[in-house]
Amino acid sequence: MTIFKTAYDTTIGKSLAIEKTKNKIKETIIRNDFNTDYINLITSVNFLPVFVIGDSRYLNTDIPIFGHPMLVDNFKEKNYLSLDLRMLVNIDRETGAYLEKNKTERDLAISRFILNYIALSEGMGHLKNSLSFGGIIFSQWLSQSISKRFSLDPKDQITLSIITSIYYNSLFQDSFSLDEDSKILLAKQIVRDTNADSKYVFGILDQIEKMDDISDYCDTVKRVLENIRLKDFNVGILYTIVAMSWYGLNSKEMIAVALEHIPTWLSVCYAAVNERTFKNTTIAGVCEKYGKRGASEEFIKNYVSLISQYINTNTRTVNEALHRVTIEELENRVL
Repeated sequence: MTIFKTAYDTTIGKSLAIEKTKNKIKETIIRNDFNTDYINLITSVNFLPVFVIGDSRYLNTDIPIFGHPMLVDNFKEKNYLSLDLRMLVNIDRETGAYLEKNKTERDLAISRFILNYIALSEGMGHLKNSLSFGGIIFSQWLSQSISKRFSLDPKDQITLSIITSIYYNSLFQDSFSLDEDSKILLAKQIVRDTNADSKYVFGILDQIEKMDDISDYCDTVKRVLENIRLKDFNVGILYTIVAMSWYGLNSKEMIAVALEHIPTWLSVCYAAVNERTFKNTTIAGVCEKYGKRGASEEFIKNYVSLISQYINTNTRTVNEALHRVTIEELENRVL
């Protein structure tokens, strides 16, 4: 498995033309006329955020619209992660205050951006343990969506949930290879997440070969299940199956990306359990079903805690407080 660092490294993301956009972002970096402080993010000197807002103070309005956080790496000895907020934020020309067009979508875009920044800075594994609820929801949501589409029997359903859980865990690894100790640890987690029999889980693990991307996942599902109903199952069909699981800005592409990109998936999960706007989505329904006994509350708490580690809350003026997302605002969304 090659870790998908950004949305544009995923299967669907690779199909998007982004070179012109990257070049325009580089031009703004050279001119030093980009916004870095929309979020009061704690960053390193060699890895900076770039917020594209179309502010008259900056000359970046000719950058093509882009829908996902975009990495410009190894440029002028620094890395930059860019976020396009032009569809979500306006600017009061008189006061310079940021005016939200769509608060819910803006919150999702920001939390997704910060998670992507964390993953790029600390490694994808930094998101795994404290946000394990996301893995449970992924395996149940995806396996149930496929099972429903192809009317799979109970045995195939549990087999599919195990394969899906294995695939999700592989997204945190540069290469999918299991020694005996790693296999035991993974099996324990899958048993906990899927309630499957441990011997059956080990049997499925022994059948798994490579799963480098979502296409390999589809091929593995067909090979292991050996169900004639799945003979034509492929990535295109999978995209169609999950397309209506979410709604909102650029939702179909967002979910296609989330199949391979952990920060996107986890931010969608957070929005599903924490934003009323998304309460009727398929993903929110799965979160509600499996988020009982405090599981979803713990996920929210851990998510906010992780995000807060990268937000500087030492805002000193009213202007700064208006212009930045602070941990106090995030905590208010949990209440």
